Amino acid sequence: MQNGGRWNGEQVVPADYVEQVSVPSAPNPCYGLLFWTNRGDTCKTTDIPASRVLDHQLTPSAPRDMYAMVGALQQNNFIIPSLDMTVTWTGVLGDKAPDPQAIASASPSADLYYNFFRILMRGVRDQDVPGPGPYVADAASPNLDPANYLDPKILGNGIGIGPYAPPGCNLVFCPPGDLTTGPRQEIPDIIESVGSATDPSNN
Repeated sequence: MQNGGRWNGEQVVPADYVEQVSVPSAPNPCYGLLFWTNRGDTCKTTDIPASRVLDHQLTPSAPRDMYAMVGALQQNNFIIPSLDMTVTWTGVLGDKAPDPQAIASASPSADLYYNFFRILMRGVRDQDVPGPGPYVADAASPNLDPANYLDPKILGNGIGIGPYAPPGCNLVFCPPGDLTTGPRQEIPDIIESVGSATDPSNN
């Protein structure tokens, strides 16, 4: 992502997709194509426990061009093209804001993100990155909409049930249903990798 979708001279992700991932979308200015983006001026949070709108960019202490892959329980990757910087962290919890979304690691606007980038940006020496000031918590949402978690049309997706499930798929496989395809493709690669790693001429 940091190199326009290229790896070792090969285009592995379409360049036009890489350009679009951090463009704010109409439904949520802080979300692009499967990536959170810092380019929006307002943010719609996740539905955990209830969605709300924040009147600022995703992480005010990070550069505007930062965008992120945000996974469950803080499995995150942050890309900052203007600084040629990619940051990855893995962990569980860490936010101290009195906010259910922050506690559930579901709010890239919470104090962990803010304070992390505030400290990290102090270390940037080749560009002027203004300090954002101390973290100020957003108002937590006391609302809880059970429909966000109990809609059977959504819950059935992963097990192949309902109108949004991939056609012909079930809990075990999707068509054509050959469970040996993946292992048959992976086993030669594993053998080649092990052989390459143990070959003295590669050291």
